[in-house]
Amino acid sequence: MPPPTPSAPPFTPPTGIKLGDGYQTLMIFKVGTSPAVISFFDMTIKPPGLDGGDPVQTSTMWNTKWHTMQPRVLVKATESTATAAYDPIVYQNILAVLSVEATITIKFPDDSTVCFYGYLAKFEPGELKEGEMPTATITVAVTNTDPTDGSEQPPVFTASGSLTRGRPSGNGHRAPVAAA
Repeated sequence: MPPPTPSAPPFTPPTGIKLGDGYQTLMIFKVGTSPAVISFFDMTIKPPGLDGGDPVQTSTMWNTKWHTMQPRVLVKATESTATAAYDPIVYQNILAVLSVEATITIKFPDDSTVCFYGYLAKFEPGELKEGEMPTATITVAVTNTDPTDGSEQPPVFTASGSLTRGRPSGNGHRAPVAAA
């Protein structure tokens, strides 16, 4: 087989409409049939990424100059993180859902969503200082496993269909979740 050559089609601009601003991105946990009894005042959210993994080395003693490799077959979703302000009263609620499998939904500014199975893996409060709002780092592990039947399930992206891409919808506030 000959060496690779540049693709014949011309380079074209990407399709779609990029988000103009990260505001207002929100995250919600759902354990069982109702939203989890936990809420954070989201400040920053990093949705899960996608990872094809390190290459599989396929070099043998028959290679003459170059190491060869192949992509892995299985892919994974990386963890999701958030920085949030919090009310100390949520400690009990966090203990109730920490390491409990849930459905997590992240809503983007254009109302599109990514929904995945995972769990709250870490709640790490930052240093408390005079003159600064206390925040915590929240880490969500993505399991890709339906907790009801154990089946493999990828994250699901749902487009908004909105004509106001990049602009927040609603009044910019969400209703608080009641404490248990």
